[in-house]
Amino acid sequence: AFARRLKQVGLDNGIHCNQSHAPFPTRCEAIRSHYKRAIECTAEAGGKICIIHPDNNKSAEENAEIYFELLPFAKDCRVKIATENMWNWKEGDAYSSFAACSTSESFCRHLEAVNDDFFVACLDIGHAAMQGSGSGAVNMIHALGDKLQALHIHDCDRHYDSHQIPFSMNVDFEAVVKALKEIRY
Repeated sequence: AFARRLKQVGLDNGIHCNQSHAPFPTRCEAIRSHYKRAIECTAEAGGKICIIHPDNNKSAEENAEIYFELLPFAKDCRVKIATENMWNWKEGDAYSSFAACSTSESFCRHLEAVNDDFFVACLDIGHAAMQGSGSGAVNMIHALGDKLQALHIHDCDRHYDSHQIPFSMNVDFEAVVKALKEIRY
């Protein structure tokens, strides 16, 4: 009922829901019990994609098991599941470090491990720009191609996950937009 009310508030103001974000971090078993509810609420709100983070420290094959469990329910709800590029931070390090989907290669391996039209990519532009973990938004856009179906757009200082308004920090949004046009996003 709450998701339907939110949908109506949005529609009354010319806003359409296109995606939602499930609770995280995925490594917490208790949070995983809420994923089906997140998918259901996405459908009720009119969304077409529910972003569900991979477990940062699991392989593509290990993360695929989480998604395989959810895909039949997501298909019944007509909602795609998107995985997102992540990052880790180790105590004492000066920069972020590798996590699931943080490089183009890892992201593509995750998509290939599930290999389903209802499993797509959400590219977090700020995460992709972080030194130490990402391979850059432009590289990732080209690597993901038509599997890229959702974006989290924010700026960062290329060091921290700053979540600032675009064009306020160090992400090259002109190059990002150019790459998105090149893949016909």
